[in-house]
Amino acid sequence: MKYFILLTIFILTAIRCSSVSTKQALELSPMNTYTFFDQERSPQEVETYLKTIEAENKDSEITSWWANYMRARTWKTQNPQYSCQLFTQLSKTRGFPLQKLAFLRSQEVCQTSEDTKTLFDVSYFKDEVWLHDLHIDLAYTKASETNNYKELSTLALMKSKESLIPSQKIAYMQEAIQAASKLGDEKLLSSYRDRLYRLAPRLKPNPKKSDTLDIAYDLRKARKFDKAIANYKAVIANKGFTYNQKVRAFKGIRATYKLMHNKQKYVLATQQLGRFVERYFSKNKKSNFYQREFLNTQIELARTMWTEGMIKDTRRELEKTIKLLDGRESTEEVYWLLARMDEERGDFDGAIEQADLALAQPSKSKDILEKLLWLKAWNLRKMGFYQESVDYFDRLVASASSPFIKNKFMYWQAVSLKDINEDDRADDILNELITLDPYGYYGVLAYETLQKEIPTLLADSDYEIKKQKLTSEKDTESYLLWLIAVRELDASHKLLKTLPLEKMSFKEQVHTLKFYKLAEDYRGLFVRISGFDPEIRNKLVSVDPEFFYSSPYLDLIAQNAEKFGVSSELILSIMRQESAF
Repeated sequence: MKYFILLTIFILTAIRCSSVSTKQALELSPMNTYTFFDQERSPQEVETYLKTIEAENKDSEITSWWANYMRARTWKTQNPQYSCQLFTQLSKTRGFPLQKLAFLRSQEVCQTSEDTKTLFDVSYFKDEVWLHDLHIDLAYTKASETNNYKELSTLALMKSKESLIPSQKIAYMQEAIQAASKLGDEKLLSSYRDRLYRLAPRLKPNPKKSDTLDIAYDLRKARKFDKAIANYKAVIANKGFTYNQKVRAFKGIRATYKLMHNKQKYVLATQQLGRFVERYFSKNKKSNFYQREFLNTQIELARTMWTEGMIKDTRRELEKTIKLLDGRESTEEVYWLLARMDEERGDFDGAIEQADLALAQPSKSKDILEKLLWLKAWNLRKMGFYQESVDYFDRLVASASSPFIKNKFMYWQAVSLKDINEDDRADDILNELITLDPYGYYGVLAYETLQKEIPTLLADSDYEIKKQKLTSEKDTESYLLWLIAVRELDASHKLLKTLPLEKMSFKEQVHTLKFYKLAEDYRGLFVRISGFDPEIRNKLVSVDPEFFYSSPYLDLIAQNAEKFGVSSELILSIMRQESAF
């Protein structure tokens, strides 16, 4: 592992941003503006810096565009009138790639606006989807400030649909209704109210009995717990509701107490659900439906009680489940839970015995079967029966449900083989593991087990983005370079998110992923890479290790390492473990 950490530190510390050069003011490899504009600077300092760049690039129209945009951003707070003037000028400059973004910024900073018609024209920004959120936010704000109820009703509806936060969806819908009321549009009002009541059934003025469960769930989401429980209990007490509806109500009460962190009532609600389902099962033992209902409810009850330390009660419920089902339904998961309980208390023989009983059941879940095989392999290994454990690891490797879990099985298969002195086969497996997952967790363990040094990773210069200059081109790459250069990083992240990486060649993918680093969108980078096949990820790490081991805070890490008297490696390893970096 120490080789892995040292390799990571070497990679990270080798990749640095160079200082700003006024001679190459607009070259973006590395980001020349990073070290200057990403630190706190007074407007006067920025102005001096920009004038220096402009003086050295007197005939460059592009330099002037860039400098004026940075100037406008800098003076937004201290001199909004000047900032407004600059953004407005850029928004009317033919050829400037960020014309529409400059227009939006002018709408944001200018105290009065002459061109609200364009602001409220959704189609004007249809080709720049990465500006959509900013556009809608500003248009909504402007409509609200100017009491433009027609636009406000439309924009509030749009924000309600696009928000992922339930409370915001409701609040925007209520605002849309208020705006529609001002317009006196009854048809629009009816449509908006229907949507509001779908979002929040609790707000219905005259709810029906059939709405009770939906209202209870909505009250639970709104954290009105007492009212939610009262509605759920009303369903349970009313003979007009079906079995399924009452089960939903019991589960709703259980979930409500869980949200309230009331463990005692949470367990009690789970037990009440169990007794309710058991009554129906006892009257319909030949019904496959009620057999499954009883089994699943009992498993849920057992897990709940076990989590709360009710060991004896848990075992009693699991044993009762096996007895009452009497072979009518597969109880492999019940036996697996009993096996895990035995393992937890150190009874490895008991765990293996329960696992064997589970394996004798008809298997209905590949996931449970895999867990059972792992439990047997692991407990046999802990008891020193390495040959027997290898047999189960062989089965696990052959049927692994995912590449990552297969790597785990392969590693312990190899370690167990070494325990019975089958070193040649073990080494073959470890070498295969290195090929499959050279820089993943088990790949690194394989290197260490074989006492092999992890090879140094070097970026392939053929894939490096060459130093580029801003241009007046209006294509995706030009937009990205401009957005990064003027530090509109949020917009650059949204633009990157729209790019179809899966349709690109490998070389195009590498080229595009480098923009994630320039835009400092490390989380977005990791999300995109996680969707690639393992072979592609392995290839990517050999091309540019920073795709996987990026850290934008190396200087800060070094300062804190010195301050607290620890190594940078320790801080980096904690960051790697606890965060996206």
